[in-house]
Amino acid sequence: MLYRYYRFCEWLASVLPTRIAYALARVAGVGQFILFRGLRRTLIANQRRVLPGASRRAIARSARRASISVAKNYYDLFRLPSLSRQDLLTYFDVRDIEHLAAAHARGKGVIIVAPHLGSYNLVPSYVSSLGYPTVAVVEHIRDPRLHEYFFRLRANQDVQLLTTGPEDVRNIIRALRAGKVVMMLADRNVGTSSDEVIFFGERTPLPAGPALIARRTGAALLPAYAYRIGNTRSVAVALPEFQLPESTGTPEQRRAADTQAVARELEKMILVAPDQWDILQPVWPHQPAPLEPVLSEAAG
Repeated sequence: MLYRYYRFCEWLASVLPTRIAYALARVAGVGQFILFRGLRRTLIANQRRVLPGASRRAIARSARRASISVAKNYYDLFRLPSLSRQDLLTYFDVRDIEHLAAAHARGKGVIIVAPHLGSYNLVPSYVSSLGYPTVAVVEHIRDPRLHEYFFRLRANQDVQLLTTGPEDVRNIIRALRAGKVVMMLADRNVGTSSDEVIFFGERTPLPAGPALIARRTGAALLPAYAYRIGNTRSVAVALPEFQLPESTGTPEQRRAADTQAVARELEKMILVAPDQWDILQPVWPHQPAPLEPVLSEAAG
């Protein structure tokens, strides 16, 4: 049933004018925020952590906007197969792209570390449209049929898809050694290799993979993010190559220090547009799980 619903949404996304589709996504985002208590609680809890000094009204408003951003990201996913290279290049305004070019020119591959911010589902295809061989690392969906379906949606513009499971680490390393750009979302724990860090003032596990693989391969570690400006445009920002800290102690302590350094970069990026932080899952250990796993996994 869920598969058929997603296929219908994909068809609808391919025939509706973009402005109308984004307007409907906005309505859907407000509707799910009102109707689904668990989703609302999670979004509010996340915004409260990110905006600790804000009023209750401001936090609720930011959480509602995040729900709208989630709905827009589903639309982005469903329309991906119908987007051309020129569509993607036109959709994004790019800033500081020279940082990506400089990192790629080193010849050891690039790890783009990013949060679930703005139009993140379109970014891998955009990077590939710029001419970079691109790999996107995504969460494994437990339902095999849906897993294959969302793999197909995301494989636009020849983007190669790998999962976050340990079985794909060798493939990620192989891609980097071939000089590819590997995109990794690192602002929530997906049950693989992780370290406990301070993230927005509270301890939680976050993925250790980006920093760990960068250390192992010598690949450039590049923070990047995207945020929406209205319904028909997004801004993509590449930051300067991130240097992991020189640290002492045991290997475990050095690894934790690296993950903590990446967490601080993620905080800075999320705070650019906190109301577009599209996390549907609990980020901190005390939060209840509000959604069926297959629904949150599909969102990325």
